[in-house]
Amino acid sequence: MNYYDALVWSRIIGILIFFGLFITFVLWSYRPGGKRIYDAAARIPFEDAPAHGAKEI
Repeated sequence: MNYYDALVWSRIIGILIFFGLFITFVLWSYRPGGKRIYDAAARIPFEDAPAHGAKEI
């Protein structure tokens, strides 16, 4: 194996690793148990209490 072959294979392996991570993150985001967490995070801007000592206008 010469330098060019190592370069090609390292690129292929890198693409496969990052594609696998991308698929993992997408599937993790759409899992059924995450809906409660995402709904709670979506309601944060609409809560009455100011966050972290911010002055209420």
